Amino acid sequence: MKKQGKRFFYLLLSLALLATSMLGFAGMAAAANMQKQIQVSVDGNLVQFAVAPMVIDDRIVVQMRPIFEALDATVQWDGADKTITATKGSTTIVLQIGSYTATVNGKTVTLVTPPLIINQHTMVPVRFVSDFLGYKVAWDAADRQVNITSPVAAPIIPPVAITTP
Repeated sequence: MKKQGKRFFYLLLSLALLATSMLGFAGMAAAANMQKQIQVSVDGNLVQFAVAPMVIDDRIVVQMRPIFEALDATVQWDGADKTITATKGSTTIVLQIGSYTATVNGKTVTLVTPPLIINQHTMVPVRFVSDFLGYKVAWDAADRQVNITSPVAAPIIPPVAITTP
């Protein structure tokens, strides 16, 4: 009986050590994934940033000029007012550093994360600017990548000549 008790104890100890090491590896893998830099792509092309994209208030912020240019928008910076104005087609977005409100075509919109300045670069919430410029945004958590795709235009169907019998 004593021998069986020792075997059972060692079996339980071995299982506990195995479970602990497996959890440790899973935790290390998750931690390594959290250290991986966030990437942003527009229609499959990676956008290059001087300041890496980062998470603030559970939102991903990216450097202003590279993202607006990748989205084919013009961007203006007013340093006196710390205001960003981006235009694409008939859409105009105005953001102000530190403000939780923006205007889109003159209408006030609330932001979860305001634009901010980090390392002398203006950072904006990527989903907000992409959505309001008409792009689709998807987050790939496994690869830590924001995938932005252009809106798909309705197909142009040429007119069909109808002949009567």
